[in-house]
Amino acid sequence: MSTATFYRRVSDETGETNREAVKRGTGAVFHALRDRLTREEADQAVAQLPRDLKRVWKEGDAPGRKPVKLNRKEFYNRVKGEARLASVREARFLTIGVFTALKAQLSPGEVDDIWAQLPRDLKEIWEAARGFGTTSPQPRTATEGSPPTLGSRRDPPASSAHEPGCRDRTR
Repeated sequence: MSTATFYRRVSDETGETNREAVKRGTGAVFHALRDRLTREEADQAVAQLPRDLKRVWKEGDAPGRKPVKLNRKEFYNRVKGEARLASVREARFLTIGVFTALKAQLSPGEVDDIWAQLPRDLKEIWEAARGFGTTSPQPRTATEGSPPTLGSRRDPPASSAHEPGCRDRTR
């Protein structure tokens, strides 16, 4: 998949039409995921990305970095801050959109290797993203509801049993 196709997939999944917001959001999710993985696993994942996305993945990476322990809430808050989003709900939709595109880019073995390194609550988000091992590799349909536009100022919906402050987005 080319870099342009990757960003288009993120845009389709998130509903964001502003290319700069999609790029910034992709970088935010990449950085949070990269920093959560071991150096070896992050290197294996980035090896499967196109050149321009490799640069995005590697931005801000520190030599000798150790994996940062992030639970789902911490992951979303980190994405929210770096992507300059208005809410954790937006960070959740963005994360799922980027994870969907990333899972479509990576080999099934690499998808499984990343899953193996995530804590249970982030594994649920990785699994919620479409890609290998999920029920539908197609972009979301209108019947599934619309994600918030990244950077919008909408109030979050009522909480679900799975995640406080976020609408259930079962796929």
